[in-house]
Amino acid sequence: MKDVAEFFGWLTVAFYTLALFNFLMKAVNKKYPLKIKENKKFEEIYKTVMKYIIRYHKLIGIIAAIGLTVHSSIMYFNVGLRITGLIAASLMVLDALIGIYGYLSKKKRTDPLFDVHRVIAFVLPLAIAVHLLFK
Repeated sequence: MKDVAEFFGWLTVAFYTLALFNFLMKAVNKKYPLKIKENKKFEEIYKTVMKYIIRYHKLIGIIAAIGLTVHSSIMYFNVGLRITGLIAASLMVLDALIGIYGYLSKKKRTDPLFDVHRVIAFVLPLAIAVHLLFK
């Protein structure tokens, strides 16, 4: 059962990383548009990947949340509560809730919660790394 939990933990990390690419790809596209356009083949691939990452950001986040729920449930009932896991999971849930709120309320990207959503997204890898190191 622990192997299943570990699989869902890594699935969560993989889909969370894909969700994070939403910001990273947009930032690179905004900061280096001329560099991207220098190589037409690269530009074509980059734009295609970016289109799918942006389009499916919410779905990717939902899959990460499902993976987190399964991973957390299995680990809690088989191993018990790990404070590092609780912190990482809480950050991910908070980030998801802020994202859902922003989407449903149609808030503008100038809303301070949008910045909080991004900050949590970049703090979360540290929390996950601590969880993996000190589980």
